[in-house]
Amino acid sequence: MINGHCELLLERLHEFDPIRGSIMEVRGAGERAAELTRRLLAFSRKQMLQPKPISLAETVRGVEGMLRRLVRVDIDLVTDLYPGTGLVMADRVQIAGAASTWWSTPATPSKARVAS
Repeated sequence: MINGHCELLLERLHEFDPIRGSIMEVRGAGERAAELTRRLLAFSRKQMLQPKPISLAETVRGVEGMLRRLVRVDIDLVTDLYPGTGLVMADRVQIAGAASTWWSTPATPSKARVAS
C-alpha cells in the first residue's frame, strides 16, 4: 500500500521536484519492509527459499543506502561494484540480510570494503 502511494506521487511530481528524493527513500523503505516480511514468513513456515541467478553488485547497490544508515560512524563503507561480474545462484533477500547483519555487528573492521 505504501509503495503504491509512493508510485502515484512519483508519477505526479516533476522530475526535479525537491520532495522526490524523500518519496523515493520512503518507497525504498517500503520495499525493504516487504522483503523483511517475506523473510520472516518464510522462516516461520520453515520454507526453503529458492535461489535464483542474481547480480551481487545490483543486490548490494539496492541495500547500500540502508547499509550506510546501519554502520557505525567509525566505519568507512566503500563499495566497488562491477556490473559485468556475472550472476550467482542465491536468494537476493538472504544476501541483503547477510550484508546488513555483517555491517551492523560490533566486530566489523573500521576499514571494511565490499567488492563484487
